[in-house]
Amino acid sequence: MRFLLCSCLLGLFSILWVLRPAQPVFISRQFLLFLGLLLCSLAWMAVSGFQSINSGDALWEFIRISILFLFCISFIMLFKNIDNVVEVLGIFSFVSIIIFSFYGSLQLITALNSAELSHTKFQVNLFIGSSLGNKNFFAEVMVMLIPLQAMNIFRQKGTRKIIFMLGLLLCLVWIILLQSFASWLALIFAGIIAVIYTGIYKFVGRSSAPSSGERKRYFLGAILLFAFLISTFLYSGSRGIQTIKNKTGLFTQYINHPELIDSTTTINDNSVFERILSWRNSIRMIEDHPLLGAGLNNWKLLQAQYGMGGTPFINTGMVHFEHPHNDYLLILAEQGPIGLLLYIAFFLFLLHTIKISIAHAKDAETRNAMLWLAFGILSFAVLSSFAYPRSRMYVMLVLMLYAALVFVLSPNPGKTISMNKNWRISIGLICLLISSLGIFAAWARFNGEIHTQEMLRAQYAKNYDRMLREANKAESYMYAMDLTGTPMSWYMGMAYFYSGKINDALSFYESAEKVNPYHLRVLNDLATSYEQSGRADKAIEKYRKGLTVAPNFIEGLLNLSATYFNTGQIDSAYAVVRKIRAVNLSVKDAQNYKLFLNAILLAKARSHLGSQYADETLERKMIFLEQDLNLEDLYLKSQKAGHTFEEELDQTLASMSKKL
Repeated sequence: MRFLLCSCLLGLFSILWVLRPAQPVFISRQFLLFLGLLLCSLAWMAVSGFQSINSGDALWEFIRISILFLFCISFIMLFKNIDNVVEVLGIFSFVSIIIFSFYGSLQLITALNSAELSHTKFQVNLFIGSSLGNKNFFAEVMVMLIPLQAMNIFRQKGTRKIIFMLGLLLCLVWIILLQSFASWLALIFAGIIAVIYTGIYKFVGRSSAPSSGERKRYFLGAILLFAFLISTFLYSGSRGIQTIKNKTGLFTQYINHPELIDSTTTINDNSVFERILSWRNSIRMIEDHPLLGAGLNNWKLLQAQYGMGGTPFINTGMVHFEHPHNDYLLILAEQGPIGLLLYIAFFLFLLHTIKISIAHAKDAETRNAMLWLAFGILSFAVLSSFAYPRSRMYVMLVLMLYAALVFVLSPNPGKTISMNKNWRISIGLICLLISSLGIFAAWARFNGEIHTQEMLRAQYAKNYDRMLREANKAESYMYAMDLTGTPMSWYMGMAYFYSGKINDALSFYESAEKVNPYHLRVLNDLATSYEQSGRADKAIEKYRKGLTVAPNFIEGLLNLSATYFNTGQIDSAYAVVRKIRAVNLSVKDAQNYKLFLNAILLAKARSHLGSQYADETLERKMIFLEQDLNLEDLYLKSQKAGHTFEEELDQTLASMSKKL
């Protein structure tokens, strides 16, 4: 919905741009170079898009970034005509802070009341996210809104100054309270680097020496900033310092014991493990696609091939990673080194422009504004190392706004040119075309999300006819998968499968594999359909492919062992079922495990005895086997003693024969 509104706004701006009377347009050398950098980034994204598995998904990402870049350019054109642009934007951002704080406070009060009623210790949970989804996104937005409040504190007096101080205070309070590790790091590193970087160019290379009062104000501000950053870690009575200790301890644990990453244990039930797992898979993807990358928006589709698992819940196939929580790794994996260099060049170019602006600035206001713009841009760059702000619409819009302000507030006059009517109309129509594509794509995805919700309700109610109808309405070129990366064709296949239409289900499951080739549930259900259609060889192939994704996927192991058993491959069935640890299984999996294991053990015992004994002895031992022996106990004893199942069986039968 947010993107749909943004596309509509850009379309309106494009129409006004075409219809307005001819006016001079401000263009500087830095702006032209920046525009070229944006165009190169889009061109390389288009190249990466040709490698994408789903062209509609790649086109969506291209349109999304294109519209954000166009917003940046539109902001530059718009802000040049507003004299007090910093104050206007500061007021809008303050109103946003108040709205976010209001919803966040309601959620916080609810969480406090819930903790009090349940007599548990209060913890800031993920869902205290205001209207922004979760606490991490909420904290990221608060970090990014700090510069607009801080800039106006230096510019305003009286009541307005107090208002912006309140806005800044609210941002800092929420950042501390929400305990978002990435936001804290952004605040600390961006603050330190911005102060040092801009400080160098504040007092070095200027045509006029700074006054002692200006130096004092700058260093006082720097000291206050550092004091706040230190107090963030040390504030008493909070869980802040403990949060950092816990995360640091977990990172150290995985460094010292890397084998934990490939094991299934409850120790891995933490967010640090998920980050490390996704980073490891990203590095493996980069190694496989070192030059051009794996293709635009392909990370979420291909990363699973490098291994998922680590916890019982992840092994169910219900967890789907959409992002490695590191924008640099994501871009390098999808777009290769050129894409990453263009992304980093975006930040470096803006910081270089800030440096030039500070060196040429003749007033303190401009220098202070550039300091805080550097802080905002660096905050985003740091957040990109531990989160995914590039995928967040609101945070990206704020970044584009700051990028525009870098050029608008720059004291470098550049060059003002008059754009003729044909050029103005051509540019406006191109913007209108892109915004129209954005509206089309955003509406298709919004419509898909609405019908997906209805489809999930039908699935829960086991109304498979309605589930199929809603899935058909949801699916489109721009919405081949839901937000978890699950293909809509998989939902259709599921509806047909549980309606008893196996051949129809198989067709849709095959389509789903093309959309997301390493989706664990897709592979498992496709294999099951093959097995029920009498194509055991294809079923085995897909079960095995699924187990390369999650080797400890219990349902897949059980299904593969059953398929081997049904095709007479007893030894293969036994080898697969041995991989299952009968610990913490679901009720259904535990029942199937017991049933499958005993059937396989009985078949294996019969085969072994038939190859070892003559008819008369065999008949007597078969009586023992079927009436007196608990094969599951024998299996467990063999596992514990380090024997083969056959050896344990022979020893037990020999002992029983002696007693007779």
